[in-house]
Amino acid sequence: MRIYRYFARSLRRERKLWGPGPWQHEPDGAFFWFAGLRCAVMRSALGHWCGYVQVPEGHPWHGQDELDVDVHGGLTYTRAHGERWQLGFDCAHVHDNLPGMGFLARLSGGARRRVKRRAGWGTYKTIQYAIDETKRLAEQAREASV
Repeated sequence: MRIYRYFARSLRRERKLWGPGPWQHEPDGAFFWFAGLRCAVMRSALGHWCGYVQVPEGHPWHGQDELDVDVHGGLTYTRAHGERWQLGFDCAHVHDNLPGMGFLARLSGGARRRVKRRAGWGTYKTIQYAIDETKRLAEQAREASV
């Protein structure tokens, strides 16, 4: 796999609010090909990663919303992307640490305790983790098309 483009989104302002952590030294996304499929990982505004794989028309998964795949948290995104079908997952589940949650804990009024507990709980999933999970999803998509 060769990453053909890392990119920075306009998250500089948000990143300052997240506080210190490994997210301060990561890019905001990457595009790559794996298993013959277009793939991407992108950081959300709360700092967690989302991974995407595009399958072409004619692929058994094209147009499918409900698929049984083994990827972090399961599929949380399915949409048409031109002629391709995009499948995605996110790293914003109950055991995931979202960098932006600490900032929300400082802003929130009545929900402060609940958000504060969530902010320091779980583990932060790095860009490499998101890339590896995206590759795993792409590999499953390739196997489904054989």
